Amino acid sequence: MTSSPAPRPDAAPRRRLFHRTSPTAPLPRYTVSAERHDDALNVSWFTIARRLPRLSGIAVRLAWQAAPRAVLLTCLLQLITAAVTAIGLYATTSALTPLLASGATPERIGEALPALILVTVAACARSLVSALTVATTARIGPRVDGIAEARYLEAATRVPLAAYDDPAWSDQSEAASRAAKDAHQMIEALTSVTGAVLSIAAAAGILAHLHPVLLPLLLLAVLPRGFAAVRAARAAYLADRHTLADRRLRHSVIFETSSRDHALEVRAYTLRPWLLGRFRTVAARLEDAAAEVGRTTARHQLVGDAVAGCATVGVYAALLWLAATGRIAPAAAGTAFIAVQLSSRLLAGLVQGVNTTYKTGLYMADWDAFLADTATRTRLPEHPRPVPADPQVIEARNVTFHYPGSELPALQNVTVRVRRGEVLAIVGANGSGKSTLAKLLAGLYTPTTGTVTWDATDISRTDPEQLWRRLAMLPQRFARWPVTARENITLGQGPGDEAGIRAAARAAGADTVLDSLPDGLNTNLSPSWWGGRDLSGGQWQRIATARAFYRADAPLLICDEPTSALDPLAEEAVYRRIQALAEGRTVILITHRLGSTRTADRIIVLDGGTITEEGTHEALLARNGTYAAMWRAQADTYSGDKV
Repeated sequence: MTSSPAPRPDAAPRRRLFHRTSPTAPLPRYTVSAERHDDALNVSWFTIARRLPRLSGIAVRLAWQAAPRAVLLTCLLQLITAAVTAIGLYATTSALTPLLASGATPERIGEALPALILVTVAACARSLVSALTVATTARIGPRVDGIAEARYLEAATRVPLAAYDDPAWSDQSEAASRAAKDAHQMIEALTSVTGAVLSIAAAAGILAHLHPVLLPLLLLAVLPRGFAAVRAARAAYLADRHTLADRRLRHSVIFETSSRDHALEVRAYTLRPWLLGRFRTVAARLEDAAAEVGRTTARHQLVGDAVAGCATVGVYAALLWLAATGRIAPAAAGTAFIAVQLSSRLLAGLVQGVNTTYKTGLYMADWDAFLADTATRTRLPEHPRPVPADPQVIEARNVTFHYPGSELPALQNVTVRVRRGEVLAIVGANGSGKSTLAKLLAGLYTPTTGTVTWDATDISRTDPEQLWRRLAMLPQRFARWPVTARENITLGQGPGDEAGIRAAARAAGADTVLDSLPDGLNTNLSPSWWGGRDLSGGQWQRIATARAFYRADAPLLICDEPTSALDPLAEEAVYRRIQALAEGRTVILITHRLGSTRTADRIIVLDGGTITEEGTHEALLARNGTYAAMWRAQADTYSGDKV
C-alpha cells in the first residue's frame, strides 16, 4: 500500500464511512455551514423580495445564452397572454352590460353577441398561447441544464486536488450539482410566475378601470398566498441545506452497499445487516427533516389560505355593497367577480411558481457561488510563467503542507531535489507523506509554505494544465474506466498511434492481457455493459501501467506502488522498464517493496512528514537506521528466518 496523508481529525469520519463499530453505534451526523443557515433563518420578507430578482437573473442569463430567440418568443407569448386576458375581461363587461339591462331577451342577446364572440376568441387564443409557451419552454430547459452542468464539470475538473479533501467544498459541490441538473425547473417556474403576474396585472388594470376600490381588494385576496408560498419555499430550502451532507452520506451508503466493487466483501463479511442499519439511521434523520418541512409548509399554507379566504369573502361583500348602493354597475360587479375568480386560479400557478422559483433560485445561487469559489481557487497568476519543457532539476525547498482543515501537517519543512535521468525512491511507513510529497513535486498540490520549482521556475506561478501535460503518473488507486482497452491506455489523448499503444502495452506486460480480449484494443472493459469484459486486479494494473508508459514524452514519471497486484515476473519486468524510462526523464518511485529500490539512484525515507534518511541503497544499509530495519524485515521474510 502507498502512503497516505497525515491524520486529519476533522475529515476522519467522512473518510472512514464504513469503519467497523458495534451494530448499535450511532451513525455520525454531518451538517454544513450551520452559522450561515442560522443567519438565513432570520431573513425577512423584504430581503427575500430583494433577492428574488437576482436569483431569477442567474437563470435568465443561462436561458439567454442557451436559446435567445426562444427566450424572446416566450416573453412575447407572455405579453400576448396578458393582453388576451385583459381583452377577455373587457369583453365580459361589454357582454354583461346589455345582458343585465332591461328589454327583450333576443335584443339583449343580439347586442351582447359580438362581445360574447370576443370572449370566446380570447379564451381560445389564451389556450393556444399557453400551449405555445409550454412548447417553447421545453426547448429552453434541456439547453439550460446542459450549460449549467457543463460549467459545473468544467469548474470541478479545474479545482485544485486538495479541494476534494475540504468537506465544505464537497457540500458546496453537491448543492451546485443538484442546481445544475434542475436548472430547467427554474425556467419553467419563472415562465409560470411571469405569465401569472402579467395576467393578474391585466385583471387588476381592468378592475382599477371599473372602480378604484376594487384593485386593493384584489391584492388583498391574492397576496397572502404568495407570501405563504415564499415562506414555505425558504423553509424547504433551509431544510435541504441542513440535510445536504446527510443526503450525500445516504447516497454514499447506497452506492457502497450495492456497487459491484463492494459486493464481495458485503457477502464475505456478512455486512448486509450492518449496512442496512446504517442506511436506516440516516434515512430516519432525513425523514424527520422532511416531516418538519411538511409541518412548516402546512402551517404557512394554512395561515395564507385563512387570510386569503377572509380577504376573498371581504372582496365579495364589498362587491355586493358597491352594486347594491349603485356605486358600480351590475355588469362591472359581474366582471369583477369573474376577475377575482380568474385571479384565484392564476394564483395557484403563481404560488407554485414562486415556491419553485425561490427554492430552485437559492440552489442556483449556490451553483453561482460554487463557480465563483472554484474560479478563486483556480485563479492563475496574472502573467503565468512558461513551464520548462524538459526540466533538469525538480526541487522542493522547505515545503510544509496541510490538508484543508487539518492542524497537523502532512509534510513539514521538507527539502528534496531530483535531477533529470535520476530514479528517486521514496519509502516509509503508511501515513508518512510519501504520496503527498510526490503530488507536490508534480504540482498536483500547492505547498502551504515553501516552494516547488522546475528549473528554478516556481510551479505555483505557472498554468497547471500546461504543467500536468508534462506528467505521467501511475497512482496506486488508479481508475478503471468503463471504456475500451484502447481508450484506457490513451485516456483522452485521441485514438492514439497503434504502434505506440502496443509498445506501451508490451513494456507494462499488458500485451498478453490485450491478446486475451475478444476484440483486442476495442474490447469494452466494463462487465456491466453488454459486450464488456472484466479484468483481474493484476491485469488492470498492467493496463494502468501501460497508460503511464504511453506518455513517453512526459519528462516526469511518478509510480506509486506500481506492482502491488502483479506477479513476481511481471513485477521484475515493470521495474526494468522503469529503469529504462529514467534515461532522459525524471522518475519518482514510491514503494514498500524494497527489492525495487536497490537500483534507484537515491532513496529518501519519510517518517511523520519529515525526511529522516537519504542516500543510496548501500549507504542506507550501512547507516543501519530505519531503511536498514525495513530491508532486513523483508529479507528475513523471504529467507524464512525468524524476525
